[in-house]
Amino acid sequence: MTTLNPILLVVMCEAVIKMAATSTTPALPICPSGFGWDPQLEDCLPYTLCDTAPDTSICSDLSQSESMQEKNLEIETAVGADKDNMRGVVPSTAALYVFMATVAIATTTCPVDHVWDTVVSDCVPCDVCKDFPATPICESCRDAMTNEQPTPGPVYNCPPGYEWEPINSDCLECDVCDSAPDTSICSKCLAKQGLSVAVIAGISVSSVIAFVSILAVLVYAWRGYQERHVAYPVQTTDRDDTMDYQATVTNQRINQP
Repeated sequence: MTTLNPILLVVMCEAVIKMAATSTTPALPICPSGFGWDPQLEDCLPYTLCDTAPDTSICSDLSQSESMQEKNLEIETAVGADKDNMRGVVPSTAALYVFMATVAIATTTCPVDHVWDTVVSDCVPCDVCKDFPATPICESCRDAMTNEQPTPGPVYNCPPGYEWEPINSDCLECDVCDSAPDTSICSKCLAKQGLSVAVIAGISVSSVIAFVSILAVLVYAWRGYQERHVAYPVQTTDRDDTMDYQATVTNQRINQP
């Protein structure tokens, strides 16, 4: 019986791995058992969906999907064996790929309303759960929304009368709240409008108080001036009276015939 040379077998395996690594054909994401990849939604959907919606793209070839999952399971088993023997040896390409993917997942932070999907190795929006609540990421979406904590975001400088709207990533005019009061910017717009009204009212009250105070001071000063002149009228001296008398007598003598 012919026996394969172990060295030749290793070389052949490495050649196959290199060919797979350099292939330009994109690999389909690996879905869990009982799920198939939907290229339109770009997510894994359960095969139970085929009972009510047999026209779904994942229902066209269940046998091929199942066989692909079996092959993926065999690959994962082989990779696990390689990972057990990684100490002191050069890891295989597959094991190194798994290690790098694990590090990438551990250090990835998804934006708000997105969760990490290990199947597609990317952040997936939770909006898909509205139409497909059985999607695997939906449980993570519910946990993320339950445990979501507000994080400080970037500061955007919008012109007066505008507020930053994160969904549209643009400054929206506060007038939109007249027709759409549920818009996310309306709470900020109302708060700033209330502050502006309070500032204007404060300025108006301050102006009135200042005017009344100045008027009161002027009235008080005028009353004091009048009281001083009434209490202390202008008085003539004795010398003035004597001079007036002499002038009167002189005029009478001149006028006598």
